[in-house]
Amino acid sequence: MKKSALLLLLFSLGFIFQAAAQCKTVVYGNVGVSNVNISISNSSHGTSTDAWGQYALILHDCTKPVYLRYSCIGYQDTVVSLSSQQLQRDSVNISFRMRKQKYNLQEVTVTTKQKLYGNRYYFMDFEVFDNTICILAACPNKNRRCLILADEALQGHDTIPLPAHIKPERVMRDCMCNCQLIANDSVYEIDPKTQPHKLTAVEKSHYFRTMSDCLFATDTHVYFKEKGMQGYFTSFYRVDRETKKPQQLFLNDVTDNIRKYWDEMTFFMKYWSPTSHGAPPGVWSQYIKNQWFRTSDAELRLADDNLYYFDQSLGYIQHYDLNINKIDSCAIQYPFMEGWKHTLYQDIAQNRFYTFIKSQIYEINPTSGSIIAKAKLTPSLYPKIIIHDGQLFLLKKTHDSSGEGKTLIERRKL
Repeated sequence: MKKSALLLLLFSLGFIFQAAAQCKTVVYGNVGVSNVNISISNSSHGTSTDAWGQYALILHDCTKPVYLRYSCIGYQDTVVSLSSQQLQRDSVNISFRMRKQKYNLQEVTVTTKQKLYGNRYYFMDFEVFDNTICILAACPNKNRRCLILADEALQGHDTIPLPAHIKPERVMRDCMCNCQLIANDSVYEIDPKTQPHKLTAVEKSHYFRTMSDCLFATDTHVYFKEKGMQGYFTSFYRVDRETKKPQQLFLNDVTDNIRKYWDEMTFFMKYWSPTSHGAPPGVWSQYIKNQWFRTSDAELRLADDNLYYFDQSLGYIQHYDLNINKIDSCAIQYPFMEGWKHTLYQDIAQNRFYTFIKSQIYEINPTSGSIIAKAKLTPSLYPKIIIHDGQLFLLKKTHDSSGEGKTLIERRKL
């Protein structure tokens, strides 16, 4: 008898658990705005509204309360709680109007035509897209991020508040000329020019595994740069958009520097001692890597439907058309000195190339290899430098007398 009662109890419990497992509730409604993200707190499950602001979301667990977060760029986040009693229904309607987020643009002031100061905003990073300066900023409470849009004269004209849970650290222009916001775990693509502003998220490590080697794209090909052998070997190739077939373009192989580096370090360690007056091994190792035995140093750039291959290691520039027919080549005439960081800047709007040598910026003529001094500038003072349409755009970070961090975007004509 006891055994039968126990079996009956277990059968009843199993029926109850099965019924609970099969419990489903459909939450639906209209919030009046398209592309609103609706997510379950502490879960990756969610959906988004359609062009008319409508949505539907299936909840599979009806045994405990659920918190739904409604978020959209330009609107305040809204959190709605559903009790376990409400979730016993087959469907629950939640409809309301999203409230617009209000930001005071007067907190971003322009003191001159050449500098844009963040008064209460803290400028973290910026990028240039066509004629729009897109500035990533921390909002006054430091817990929110926003994008400030300005024109080339540094006149702020719009602010895009970001949802509270999205906290990017930098903004990046990718090889497809799209605006990417880089956060801790995710990368968000946004088009600052379209309304409403929709965020498309992808997992960060996956994004950089896929896109980190991508240089640029044309109508027919996507171009890549891949490094190996601790950076002493670089391969440039392209992939046909239609056939997906790769084509090898250039190789920059300086792997012989690995052997030279170890020979030099072996000789150095043989005669170095703690009482000697020479540099310690760590300092000497870093110095000879940076100055004598550099890693692969080459760049491939696109300008006016032409390819320019800069081989800094061998000291020449090669010019090709998009069919990889060689047009001409020239020797690099700018000096190879210790103050030169080998950094190549490109003005995409005017298709010009620049480099820094100590505190001077030079324009490079890619068909002759010659250089022309353009302006004096100490690049180490600026965390971000962009050259666009014949102008320098600089991010500068300072501190006031109280030690509080201040930021500004500065513009200089070349």
